[in-house]
Amino acid sequence: RYRFEYNDNTIYEFEQSLDDVTIYVIPPPFITKGRQINCIISPNHLKLGLQQSWFLNEDTYGTVEVDASTWTLEDDDNDEDNKSKDKINNDNGSRKKVIVITLTKANRGTAWEAALKGNPNAAAAAASATTASSASSNTMDAISVEQVKKDLLLEKFQEENPGFDFRGADFNGSVPDARKFMGGVQY
Repeated sequence: RYRFEYNDNTIYEFEQSLDDVTIYVIPPPFITKGRQINCIISPNHLKLGLQQSWFLNEDTYGTVEVDASTWTLEDDDNDEDNKSKDKINNDNGSRKKVIVITLTKANRGTAWEAALKGNPNAAAAAASATTASSASSNTMDAISVEQVKKDLLLEKFQEENPGFDFRGADFNGSVPDARKFMGGVQY
């Protein structure tokens, strides 16, 4: 997973596959039910918050298939605190939660450098402060982008050749685009 932080606080984490980008957001401790959350997924925009008070209000890095995209409120089984005996949120006695937003890519196989575009100009963003995620650039560094491209290409190879094991496979030089390499991805 890749993490977007602002002022040393994790705003969200995300990961991607050939088909989708999954965003993980830790909600405030008082959130225990999905109906408390307002999530609007548009072809090029995501809004997440509580009844018109948006925590995230950003353009997505790529185009999204809205009808195939979803969001859920789940128990946070990946949280380090949850791996210990302390699985309870001290504020309300319930388990810690995570909002999981799955954005289906309209262009399968495209490597997104970020889940949300945000505002790359940190000074302008700090002045306007429209959302937490717009206060810093949130795109991956070049090495991470190459790793994502490699992962997507290996996923494509595995999908096309289910009998082969591509774990540990490596590429020399620049990793080709999975959408175009050797016939591209199939829908």
